[in-house]
Amino acid sequence: MITEETYTLNNGVKIPKLALGTWLLDDSQAEEAVKACGVEREKLFITTKLKAEAKDYIDLMLIHAPEPWSEFRGEDRYFEGNREA
Repeated sequence: MITEETYTLNNGVKIPKLALGTWLLDDSQAEEAVKACGVEREKLFITTKLKAEAKDYIDLMLIHAPEPWSEFRGEDRYFEGNREA
């Protein structure tokens, strides 16, 4: 069944083939879809794009931009914070 199928990343981590996108949902709809849905957090694989200055409890972070847009081409490129996250 597709809900059980995974891809294996280079580091051995398995990620689900099936994903739920929440980009166009408002905050309350997104919360209900991924937090208040009744599924334990440990059974979810959370992938998201975050601004460089935002860090959270997720399984895979796609850095939308390696530095904050407001500081684009500035001195602080968030290298250390991105690497640490």
